[in-house]
Amino acid sequence: MVNGGISLKKAVKVVAALIENKEGEKLCALRAPKMSMPNLWEFPGGNSEPGEDPFTALSREIF
Repeated sequence: MVNGGISLKKAVKVVAALIENKEGEKLCALRAPKMSMPNLWEFPGGNSEPGEDPFTALSREIF
């Protein structure tokens, strides 16, 4: 669907965590070469399931 020349996409709810150790180092993950947006760094997390609260979604994604 196009609105004024802008492509509209479905909204997706996502969760992410900033995990830091005692030394202040942050945990990041490198996306695999075959994933969308390959070889980019990201924080742990992912998509929420329909009706899922953010805490449950983040716990599931981190596990």
